[in-house]
Amino acid sequence: MFVRNVVTGLALSFALSSAHGAIINGDFADVVSLNGWSSIGNVSEQPDGVTDDRAILSTASGSTNKTLINSELGINIDALTASYTGSGTAGNASVLYQSFNIIGTGTISFDWNFLTSETGNFGSNNDFAFYVLQSAIGLADVGDTVPGVISGFSRETGFSTEVISGLSAGTYLIGFGVVNKNNTSTNSGLLIDNVILADTGATTSTPLPATVALLGLGLIGVRRRVR
Repeated sequence: MFVRNVVTGLALSFALSSAHGAIINGDFADVVSLNGWSSIGNVSEQPDGVTDDRAILSTASGSTNKTLINSELGINIDALTASYTGSGTAGNASVLYQSFNIIGTGTISFDWNFLTSETGNFGSNNDFAFYVLQSAIGLADVGDTVPGVISGFSRETGFSTEVISGLSAGTYLIGFGVVNKNNTSTNSGLLIDNVILADTGATTSTPLPATVALLGLGLIGVRRRVR
């Protein structure tokens, strides 16, 4: 798991990364739930059991508006569904996404855990999770899971860390999704945490806005949530 850095002093690292369009609220620690993120379907935050929150996407009451999901994420969710074992199309889905900029060369990483209540004999009900970064890439399906401990689900993959490096300068969209294939009566989910962007361009000197300079001097109060 990743260790989060605490911003102190002049908050320079925060100011520079914000100026370069870094991931907003990638650790889901902001006092405003899902601040910086957009979502479709059933997406919320829950305590991560360590320091703050994590995002949970669930197919329970998930969206059936596949046209909207395809448009927002730039994917074909039925084509992605067809690539998984079992016939049929996406019944419903939930997605979480955010745009960001890279100035130099970027590496993005995130922690994930696919959850499901589908059994080992899932047949064509092969629910799955994926992420989007330039294209849709599968993370796991029901066949990858083992008996789990997350409330509301009977199986999980366990947490893994995905790292994507060598991203060139430009504007990107990072997205996450969980899909119920065929049968929508049995739920699946996806936990996401620690979405981190490392950008070589973020070290470039950038003038600080007046409010940030005052923050560094301790002239503006900072409100933070304490757990």
